[in-house]
Amino acid sequence: MVFDGGLRLVSANRAAQELAMLSSEAIGRTALEAFDRGNRGLAELVSRTLSSGRPHTGFTTEFIRPDATGIPVEASASPIEGPDGQTLGVALSLREASRLRELEEAIKKSERLAYLGTMAASVAHELRNPLGGIKGASQLLLEEIHGLPMEESLSEYLGVIIKQVDRLTGILESLRGLSRPGLPKTAKLNLHSLLDESLTLMAPDIKRLKLKIKREYDPSVPDIEGDENSLQGVFLNLIRNAVEAMSQGGVLALGTGIPSDFLYSTIKTEKGRKTMLAVTVSDTGCGIEPDALKDIFNPFYSSKGGGLGLGLALALKTIEEHGGTIKVDSETGKGTVFTVYLPVYR
Repeated sequence: MVFDGGLRLVSANRAAQELAMLSSEAIGRTALEAFDRGNRGLAELVSRTLSSGRPHTGFTTEFIRPDATGIPVEASASPIEGPDGQTLGVALSLREASRLRELEEAIKKSERLAYLGTMAASVAHELRNPLGGIKGASQLLLEEIHGLPMEESLSEYLGVIIKQVDRLTGILESLRGLSRPGLPKTAKLNLHSLLDESLTLMAPDIKRLKLKIKREYDPSVPDIEGDENSLQGVFLNLIRNAVEAMSQGGVLALGTGIPSDFLYSTIKTEKGRKTMLAVTVSDTGCGIEPDALKDIFNPFYSSKGGGLGLGLALALKTIEEHGGTIKVDSETGKGTVFTVYLPVYR
C-alpha cells in the first residue's frame, strides 16, 4: 500500500485490497480513515516512517477488517524518496501471518511424509518375504490336513492366518504408496469428469443415506494435467469421507473455480508460473474436532474404528506431486470443507 506525503492512500495492490477489504473509495483517504479506528497502530507506523524518513520492520499486530474479523499480520514500512533525498511518501507491506503459518506447517507435513515414505519402503521390503512364506506354508498345510479327523477346525484356523496375512499385505501396499516416486503418467484431464466419476462410484452409499448432491461447477475452468488414476483416488477418498460424516443425512457439495485466496491463486513450477484451480468437497456432517485438524494428514491417524489413517496422507502426497496442496476447514456439528488446489494444464 502506497501513501503520499499527506499520508493519503495512493494505491494498493490486489493482495492488500483483499486482505484489508478495501473499496475503491479508500483511495485518497488518509491512513487513519483507510484503516479505521481498530488499526490505529498501522496508521501510526506509516506516520512515524514518513516523519523520521527511516524504515520500520517487524511490526506485528492484528488487522481488524471491516467485517470485524481479525487477521494476524506482519507489517513493514519504508520511506519513498525523491531525487533530492526528500521523503515523498511511504510504502507499507502487510504479510498475513496466519497463511504463512499454514504454509510452514504444510512444508513440515511434506517433510514428515517424505521421511515416512522412505521408512515405509524399507519396512515393506523387509516384511514382504516373511509374509509370503507364512501364507505359502499355511496353504501347504491346508493340503496336508485334507482327510484328517480335525480337518474342518484346522482349516478354519489356517484360513484366519491366510486372511490376516492378506490384510497385512494390503497395508504394505498402502505404505508403498507413501514412497511411490513421482507420477507414473500425466495427461490432460477434465476436473468435472473426475468428480462425476467419483460420485458414480459412491452412488450406492449416497442413495442409501438419502444425501442431497449439490454441484457448483465453474464451466469456464480449464483442464488440469495429471495422473487420472491417482487423482481419481484423491477425490474418491474425500467424497467417501464426506459421505461417512453424514450418517444421518445431509448435503454433499462439489465445486470448482478460481481460488479467491491470492496466496493460492498461482504457483511457480519448472514450466513457469501457473494459475491454480480450486476443487471443494464439502459436507454438512459431524465436522472435525479442532484438536484433530492438525493431525488428519498424518499417516496412521484415524478417527474411524479400524481405519488405517493412510487415506488423507496419500491424498496430500498425490496432490503435492501434482504441484498443488490441500486445505481443510471444519466446524464441529456443522460440517467440513476440503479444498484441493491444482495447477491448470498448459
